[in-house]
Amino acid sequence: MVCLSAAPRAPIVIPPGDVDVARKMKLDGGFKVASAHFSKLDIQDKVNKLSHGGKGEPEAPPTDTVASDFAGQFKLDNGVMTFRTLPFRVTGGSIALSGRYGLVDEAMEFHGTAKLEAKLSQTTTGFKSFLLKAVDPFFQKKGAGAIVPIKITGTRDKPSFGLDLRPAK
Repeated sequence: MVCLSAAPRAPIVIPPGDVDVARKMKLDGGFKVASAHFSKLDIQDKVNKLSHGGKGEPEAPPTDTVASDFAGQFKLDNGVMTFRTLPFRVTGGSIALSGRYGLVDEAMEFHGTAKLEAKLSQTTTGFKSFLLKAVDPFFQKKGAGAIVPIKITGTRDKPSFGLDLRPAK
């Protein structure tokens, strides 16, 4: 999925017993990856669109492949990987998430923010851009074009990306 240039740093504990390894393995650690490109083209395409839109260049050529930097602090217990922090950076924007991923069922639930250099209305073109001008002030923050609450749910094979309308905790 990702071309890694760094290995995860975490002590691995696998207690004895007649339980699936994914459920009994315990990890507590972190990782850092610089200048990654995704081998799954649909994922890399989404990364490219995030970067181009975040810079306010939604019509940039799709062949312009963008590198990603990401890192994370995680804990694995009972087959569930919990991410305390999961920052992701591309040219044009950054995403800060926290959440969980199930190793067995591949279900995910992440919540966080996308910080873009461009205003929301600059991330797209045409009629959508016109409509988004009305909501630009609600997402505009000091030091960024827009900060948008986001969520990623679903499964590894069918992720769902969207606006996070849940109340902040």
